[in-house]
Amino acid sequence: MQAKLSTTVNKDKSLSNHANANLVLRFHEFMKYNGVSARHQNNNLKAIASYSSYLGNKS
Repeated sequence: MQAKLSTTVNKDKSLSNHANANLVLRFHEFMKYNGVSARHQNNNLKAIASYSSYLGNKS
């Protein structure tokens, strides 16, 4: 079962790196402003959050 967009956004707010969390949320606002579908927003945010976590583990 796929997570809802609201669930993904809430998880993005709790990323360990606050600078990355802010960038992800700003990107979400950008996608909403440009009329991107909720499914596409959700998939992009999940991919970006996963990559952010991966980068956070490298330090």
